[in-house]
Amino acid sequence: MGFWHFEPIVLAVNALLMMSVAAYALFQAVTALLSGGRDVEFGAAVIYAGVVVVLTFAIGFVEHRANRTLNSALVAIDVKGWIMAGGVTSALLVAFLIGALIDGTDAEWLMPYVDPAVLALVALVLLPVPFSTLRRAVAEISLVTPPELKVQAEEAAGAVAASHGFLDHRVYAAQQGRARTIDVIYYVPAEKG
Repeated sequence: MGFWHFEPIVLAVNALLMMSVAAYALFQAVTALLSGGRDVEFGAAVIYAGVVVVLTFAIGFVEHRANRTLNSALVAIDVKGWIMAGGVTSALLVAFLIGALIDGTDAEWLMPYVDPAVLALVALVLLPVPFSTLRRAVAEISLVTPPELKVQAEEAAGAVAASHGFLDHRVYAAQQGRARTIDVIYYVPAEKG
């Protein structure tokens, strides 16, 4: 069984961290908007954001392709992390480009607000992304049986009970990471015992 029981714990912590970072980014963006925005040197920022966007999406794409074979929830949450990082940086790239375009125009007064406004929007979009991973991880930590596993285990146990003439059966199933634990109790007639 190895360390599979740690997988949902790591996934839950990772998802919580991702959601915390998005919530913090949203808080910082709103704070910046309410305090008059922030000054950004848009020229250098555009180059930096462009390079980071390419790198984050490339790494996310490579990991996603590798995970088709691996089918690992840990790799999948890492892919989400790279996509979230790429999404934030892409939005900031757009903000930086907008800021560079309005520099020297009548709309120049908006420049301090561009970066925090786009960051707030992106943070709102990305905040719920890791929630499904968190929900599944907490269910696995709590040993909540996935419905499809319960149905499969019930069908198999019911078939065995019917074919051997058992009185009844009870199925207890849980999934933690890749490990599945299924306990079946059969009630046997006294004459068969």
